Amino acid sequence: MAEKILLVEDNIQASNIVRDYFRKKEYDVSTSYDGLSGLEEATKNSYDIIFLDAMMPGIDGFTFCKKIREKMDVPIIMITGLSDEENMLKGYTMGADDYITKPFSLAVLQAKTIALLKRRSMIKENKNLMEFGNLKINVEQHTLEVDGEVKKLPKKQYEILMYLIENKGMILTREQILNVAWQDEYAVYDRVVDTHIKKLRALLESEADRIETVVGTGYMWK
Repeated sequence: MAEKILLVEDNIQASNIVRDYFRKKEYDVSTSYDGLSGLEEATKNSYDIIFLDAMMPGIDGFTFCKKIREKMDVPIIMITGLSDEENMLKGYTMGADDYITKPFSLAVLQAKTIALLKRRSMIKENKNLMEFGNLKINVEQHTLEVDGEVKKLPKKQYEILMYLIENKGMILTREQILNVAWQDEYAVYDRVVDTHIKKLRALLESEADRIETVVGTGYMWK
């Protein structure tokens, strides 16, 4: 799917040049010609990145940037003729991710776009990944990787594992684990937790001892 760009630029000729270039590069580009309509468009629809002119009617790019940052974390590249350090620093302070000054190379703007989107993608991916020693857990895909081997976690074992991790260092009773993993399902005996813990430890292999048994009480993630 093509990345979606919102181009907010009051110079129609300049806007058309940037728009046409990026559309030829197979980006999905929408345009706004003043700060107020651009702000409305940015908050109404979802975009992967915003190209933002600094000096515009309605509200300027700095105010636009500040208002957007109060609502979302979409990447922003500020495009402007203001090349002095004070204005560049102001743009970064208001939440811009990168800066390019007029006149500029469209190829350079594309390179900045690719780099920024790649960094954001890596950050997003890392948010879904938890690491403990040789263990990696993908919370989106419900998989774990131990010593390079990827395994799918069954639903109950995933729920138990995440509950233990979320309460790292705390002793959780079998009853507490039952209430989380089985909730309102049919009545089960607390020893079923022991069975699932045993299976979970087998999947964790070299990292199995991270689940500590607290005799007579329950389990703890360490």
